[in-house]
Amino acid sequence: MQKIVATLIFLLIGTALSAVKTKDKKMITLAIHETSKNLDPVKAYSYFQFILIQCTSDTLLNLDESGDIGAEIAKKWTVSSDGLEYTLDLKDDLKFQNDVSLTANDVAFSLSRHLWKESDSIVRYYIKDIVGSDVIKKNEIAKGLEVVGPHRLKIKLKNPSPSFLYALTMPSFSIFSKNDFKKGNIVTSGRMKVVKKGEESFLESWAKYQGSKPELEKIKLVYFKEDTEVTKGLSTGEIDMVIGLSTNFAETYKNESIKNDQIKSLTYSHLFYNTEKKQIMKNADFRKDLTAMLQEIAAKVAKESSYLEYLPSYFLKGIMPHSYYASNSLTFDKSEFSKKWKSQLNKDPLVFDLLKYSYPKSFFKLIKQYFESMNIKVTVNQI
Repeated sequence: MQKIVATLIFLLIGTALSAVKTKDKKMITLAIHETSKNLDPVKAYSYFQFILIQCTSDTLLNLDESGDIGAEIAKKWTVSSDGLEYTLDLKDDLKFQNDVSLTANDVAFSLSRHLWKESDSIVRYYIKDIVGSDVIKKNEIAKGLEVVGPHRLKIKLKNPSPSFLYALTMPSFSIFSKNDFKKGNIVTSGRMKVVKKGEESFLESWAKYQGSKPELEKIKLVYFKEDTEVTKGLSTGEIDMVIGLSTNFAETYKNESIKNDQIKSLTYSHLFYNTEKKQIMKNADFRKDLTAMLQEIAAKVAKESSYLEYLPSYFLKGIMPHSYYASNSLTFDKSEFSKKWKSQLNKDPLVFDLLKYSYPKSFFKLIKQYFESMNIKVTVNQI
């Protein structure tokens, strides 16, 4: 049986526990999983990191509360009539947190790093249409990222990409200093600075930031490996907020002074299907049917949860065509699924590897039950 033929990675469950009252209106103590320590925008992969990166870094563009694109590092932009060339004019007085001026060269380098063959970027797909993305080497700038002035950048695409501007609002595409990166440091231009004081880590409001200032002056970061490590801190009030807890811990933790929040805008799932090892995984029709089944299971689990919300769409409204939002809720039929795929699946069974801390126990059980009810062999691993 080929292992990990269908890998489901749910990068986050939007769980947060927070104390109703905090000790200090200017500072909170935030407990976060230790895997979120790396705030390099290119290496980030979890929403825990994205939250912190949005505090410390800026992107070329941003989204307002209505989902409309707005200025951030870029003050204006134009798109050619064929959709293949984007010209972005940057604000000309921006600085990184070390007082070095931010230029178009830094922008080109920051985006190019996602495209290097050696890159760990999980979002490179969103900018893969940049000219030269398939041949760029380490430390190079992609051919399609043309610096035409200290504060002007032209981006040339191989194919039109309707969602390209939206991609530039993603935290992963935050801009960092090229020269400092080459010295081994990630220096950004956001509202808050990462400050180390002995063994302690803080995010502190950056006084020279030219945009809106955060209401909090300081966030103390406390990293944990296991959920139980934060229990005492929550109970005594030493910790004001926790993000990244396992679903089972958050569901069962009981304390009248602690609020269990449902973070609807941050509840999302990613499905990764390994299409290299099994022939059936290359079949888009099968992947659609399998996704429909998983959506149905997810909806049932969310209905029983006090904090999980079923969210079948992956993108904010405005990013995808209207047809996407009208059809993202797929329908699943067991008899039809069994009729179409049972024979092939029993000859070459599927294996699911799922992050155990990201799901309620019922999710694992339901996947197994669904397949067993159709007499289809499957292995579900908790990793």
